[in-house]
Amino acid sequence: MLEGLVAFDRELKPIPALAERWQNPDARTWVFDLRPNARFSDGRPVRADDVTASLQAAMSKGWVNGSYLRLASVRPLSPLQVEVRTSRSDPMLLYRLRWGYVLAAGGLDAEPVPVVGTGPYRLERWDPGREFVLSRDPYYHGRAPDFETVRFRVIPSQQERLAAVVRGDADIADHAPLG
Repeated sequence: MLEGLVAFDRELKPIPALAERWQNPDARTWVFDLRPNARFSDGRPVRADDVTASLQAAMSKGWVNGSYLRLASVRPLSPLQVEVRTSRSDPMLLYRLRWGYVLAAGGLDAEPVPVVGTGPYRLERWDPGREFVLSRDPYYHGRAPDFETVRFRVIPSQQERLAAVVRGDADIADHAPLG
């Protein structure tokens, strides 16, 4: 549902996600050019103000540890270009930005923050403590995901999760017992 400026390829190397390219003019400055066709799951275009507000919120609201991103400043240079400055040289910033998810700027002060992202899926339905359902995001800028809909059920018991897979009621289970 959510993505950052960069993603990882199969070899865990940074590749473009919301940013179609970037440059690193000096040891502390990164400039990201956003994809002009990137849209949120509600159809709104992604702009530099959204990226700026999302990264600032991630830091100020404690969504990520401040020492993790080491951002000194984030500012829009144009509607589709963002400058990120770090407090010191950070050659790992691209790897860290993978987790700097971008949300629509207008919803960042809401409680809870609306899950309106730019990833291949959008939140269709959420029943806290029971399940959530994702559906393909028609506005996603990349290749459409293989599944139209994905359903995640909450099954507290490890044994019950494993039994659901064995019965064919679930395709996968996390934190299932091995023995």
